[in-house]
Amino acid sequence: MTAPGSAAPLTPLPLDALLEAFSTTVEAGDGVARLAMRRTDTTVGGFRGSINGGVLAALVELAAHSALATVLTPGEAVEHTIDVSVTYLRPSLGDPTLAEGRLLRKGGRYAVCIVEVRNGESGDVTVIGKATLGLLRQSDG
Repeated sequence: MTAPGSAAPLTPLPLDALLEAFSTTVEAGDGVARLAMRRTDTTVGGFRGSINGGVLAALVELAAHSALATVLTPGEAVEHTIDVSVTYLRPSLGDPTLAEGRLLRKGGRYAVCIVEVRNGESGDVTVIGKATLGLLRQSDG
């Protein structure tokens, strides 16, 4: 595939390299998940050499899923992501980039999490995100 106005073909982002960039630590049982992402050739590509915005949005979603996973009961699962909103406050230049997802509310069918992404070196908040996730219960079939 070639981008309009460009002679070079587009190269798909290597998903396995992107997933490899995430290393996850989850605090079980309390609705909180902390993730650390290394700075790699795959994750960099944003403004002023920062972490790519799409990668940061994926990190927000992954942190929300991980936070919710800490409080799921047997027979429950995250069915899908309903909504993700991401506000970019400043370029994410740190190594590592840290994300903390916190469960705000878990209802019968939906859950809402907020996520703060920080520069691991300075502690500056670089991204604020919110995710609404759909829940599946085994009895929902």
